[in-house]
Amino acid sequence: MKTESTVRPSVVERYPGLLRINYDVSEQQRAGMDGEEPVTMYVYRMLEFDNPDIGLDELTKALINDKYPLEQQVDILSADDAAAIQELKSFRLHCHIIAMQVLGMPMTLSVAKEAKLSALDTYNESDAVNGFDVVIQGQATSLWIDKKTRSDYRSSIEAAELLGETEVRPVFGDKEVPLSVQMAKTDLAKIQLYANQCFVVTERHRAAISQLKTVEEVNEYDYTVGYPPRLIFEI
Repeated sequence: MKTESTVRPSVVERYPGLLRINYDVSEQQRAGMDGEEPVTMYVYRMLEFDNPDIGLDELTKALINDKYPLEQQVDILSADDAAAIQELKSFRLHCHIIAMQVLGMPMTLSVAKEAKLSALDTYNESDAVNGFDVVIQGQATSLWIDKKTRSDYRSSIEAAELLGETEVRPVFGDKEVPLSVQMAKTDLAKIQLYANQCFVVTERHRAAISQLKTVEEVNEYDYTVGYPPRLIFEI
């Protein structure tokens, strides 16, 4: 159940015959009433159990299903949306770690690595990595072209070149932009090279994380470094 409070909730609240867990907490700034200062609200999910002796697997599943009912999980995993799938996988792991904390179980090296790798995958699917900027008439738009779309664009450019066309008209955001065939080929090559470089960096991070020896090393590892500079295309 989703709820909110002006006070940051404790993760665990124990009462006679009742276990309450507050998780997935986020902060929101709300406008104050009658000119008063803005108010910080804590929005979170709250789940209650009448069995304080609940086990790890049962508790983990309950936390996951509270936000993502089983049918919704199936739909997400069946869809062709890598970011949504990764978000669900990360949330599942997040719930497993919360359940461990609630039950007083120490963090293990394997779980810490799994969490760090999941965070790496989420970052790899995010706009921080998957994105470039297109500046059209002084206005910048953040975009990305996934692997399949890059392949489709490449085929279109090759077809235009084969038929002697000198121009293609890709769509950036909501704008159709005329480009010479050569410029389109060059820009697409730059995007492909950038994607290749990002893949290499992500795999290096994955290998490095797998070699860490302690939970502390895992917690301190920064997987956001080493990626190539963001591409900017001025049209």
